[in-house]
Amino acid sequence: MLFRSFAMPTPAHTPAQVIKAAMDGVVFNAFMADSIDANLITTSSFRPQAKLEAEQHGVTIQKSFSMEEVKLWGRNNVLMSLGTAAIATDTALDAVFTKRNKANDTTELGSARVIMFQIRCAFAHDPLSPIWKPDDRFKHTYKVTVAVPLESGAIDSRTIVFHPPSLKGKHLSFLDFGGLSGYISLLQFCLGQVEQHPLGNQPYVSPPGPIHP
Repeated sequence: MLFRSFAMPTPAHTPAQVIKAAMDGVVFNAFMADSIDANLITTSSFRPQAKLEAEQHGVTIQKSFSMEEVKLWGRNNVLMSLGTAAIATDTALDAVFTKRNKANDTTELGSARVIMFQIRCAFAHDPLSPIWKPDDRFKHTYKVTVAVPLESGAIDSRTIVFHPPSLKGKHLSFLDFGGLSGYISLLQFCLGQVEQHPLGNQPYVSPPGPIHP
């Protein structure tokens, strides 16, 4: 089976598009995991080998999967895509709003940025078993209210309260920042903030580095 070639991102991407693409990745992996759970994707769905290509160089991989492995990696891919969404969103926010003084900003936008940054860092330490490792600069309680869609079609208002010092050293739980629905709504909140900013829809430029967050 030939996979589409991997390509490096181009400068034409905007910060808003970066967040949207990461969120689309979460949705795609969620549908894949759901299809696996519904036995629409099984071990027979896979060929005995796959070829990955990138920049004119590739590798052929041979692997047979058990159904247990298929289900496990369906769930793991969802988890890793949620971490990737945090990385993409935090980077896009930095590109639009800069990194400066992030730790001391307790406004709603500032709080959302701190929460997203801490989620990013937790996944960076271990993508499959993220752990909170905030440094001492993040000492405040950060709060942001997000709109959470309900299955009924109604919209619920949920305030995410996040206190990094009390989480230090603990394994990440989505309940730490509003549950999965709260997290998706937090991503939407950040996307909205980026889309409203003039730089959010301009060609993407990597944030400058070593400014302390």
